[in-house]
Amino acid sequence: MGRSVEAAIPTLPLPRLDHHALPQRGFAVAREARERGDHPFGAILVGPDGGSLMEQGNGAALEGGDRTAHAERLLGDAGVAGLWRRISRRLHAL
Repeated sequence: MGRSVEAAIPTLPLPRLDHHALPQRGFAVAREARERGDHPFGAILVGPDGGSLMEQGNGAALEGGDRTAHAERLLGDAGVAGLWRRISRRLHAL
């Protein structure tokens, strides 16, 4: 029998996270969103070293009133766009 899907996915060690500083930074990002006129929500993308790679507050005001401009969606969109730029540069370099 073949391997299970779980067995085929490599496991990575979890980073040591600062369970005080990261939420505090998320709260600060949310406050910044509120100061811009958006709902107070923030999202942080944490890298394998436990550091903040990207931060994003809610963005309805910045996105022309788009009520789907939640912090986590905007952060995901930006992360995917950045990854795609790196992949396409590498493809062009091959």
